[in-house]
Amino acid sequence: MKTKFIFIATFLILLLTFHQYTIAEDTVSSDIQAANTNFAITIFKNIAKNNETVAVAPYSISHHIAALYAGSDNETKRQIQNVFGFPEDSFSIGIEFKKIFTLLNAFFNNNTDDSFARSNIWVQDTNYILKEYYDYVSDNFLLSFDKSDFFNDPDGTKDRINTWIYSKSGEKLKDYFQKEIKATTRMAIVDLFNANLSLGNKFYRSTSNFNFADGSAGQIYYLSSIGDFPLYETSKFKAITIDIPDTDFFMTALLPTNDITISDFRAYLTADIFDDIYKNSNITKLFVKVPELSISSKIDLRQNLTSLGMGDIFTGRADFSKITGTTDLFLNPYIQEVSITTTGNNDMSISNTNETEFIIDKPFIFTIVQKQSNTIIVIGEVTK
Repeated sequence: MKTKFIFIATFLILLLTFHQYTIAEDTVSSDIQAANTNFAITIFKNIAKNNETVAVAPYSISHHIAALYAGSDNETKRQIQNVFGFPEDSFSIGIEFKKIFTLLNAFFNNNTDDSFARSNIWVQDTNYILKEYYDYVSDNFLLSFDKSDFFNDPDGTKDRINTWIYSKSGEKLKDYFQKEIKATTRMAIVDLFNANLSLGNKFYRSTSNFNFADGSAGQIYYLSSIGDFPLYETSKFKAITIDIPDTDFFMTALLPTNDITISDFRAYLTADIFDDIYKNSNITKLFVKVPELSISSKIDLRQNLTSLGMGDIFTGRADFSKITGTTDLFLNPYIQEVSITTTGNNDMSISNTNETEFIIDKPFIFTIVQKQSNTIIVIGEVTK
């Protein structure tokens, strides 16, 4: 009987503490920009179905699946292409993802240990991966490989991976894997993304009422500021963009009008809407009050990607023969963890001085975007 090996990819940790914004010239091809934005919105809609507060990191998913796409063939390749919108030439996209990852690294390399992006791949035998694929992934996706002995020592390998996770997550995730690492595992991917970002000293902390999606209300912490912000308004929603000082990121918060529910607004969103926000916002002096965020999400992406039409990669039908030369590899499980917090200035409060108000006091959607590539790094929804 043919043995099917298990390929494990796992999580992304985001601890984002949010810190005005100008669109930089594109450094990534428009096709990859569009593909990444479309997938970000698609996976967000698929995950945020139950009006629960949630956050997902779509770029990390695209980054790793793009690396797998280069090693896929036949129906597996077709399914990935349909869901992610990648071009037919699977080896042509590596340089574009390298550009994005390099831009992200420019931030992480200039910050303290509180902000980092770290990932690693454990394989049974480095020679198990075809050299052409190994070199391509190492160079374009900046992924590294470590030899491991899943077959003879699955428990020991699990412990070593868990030790790495515990260390690289700032000792926040202990004994992460329990039963997922098995003797049949041949590859495991771990991705850690930890960014401590502040909205800055001009955003002041206070408490006020928030109207939750279930109809109740309660006091929450807000971050408030007076200044010039890019503002976008339509009959259905308004959006504000906040530059995160000393980074290449900005945050956009989208607030539906009172007659539109958060679920209807989520369904309404498209990539064109985000593109229009980026290009056609008007600088406006505002009194801004946005909720201070504290979000943790754990998502098993198997169900989400399968429902989008990409189920073969999690079963014995997967064809990753361009990785190993055989069809004995499949992905299982694929878990993403996202934790987001926002901070400002706790030393004093601020009140409006007759400026136009932008107050988010009900469910809304937010994104964190890398400026030069317009890549959505995080997209989330706050309902309670």
